Amino acid sequence: MRESTAHRFSLQQVYIKQLTQCGVPQEHYTST
Repeated sequence: MRESTAHRFSLQQVYIKQLTQCGVPQEHYTST
């Protein structure tokens, strides 16, 4: 179960990184 959480966190980091590469400011997500 712990591995699942880590894997989900990893996917979330990749997802945010892809959004930032698309030109979406990361601050938009940290402030939410």
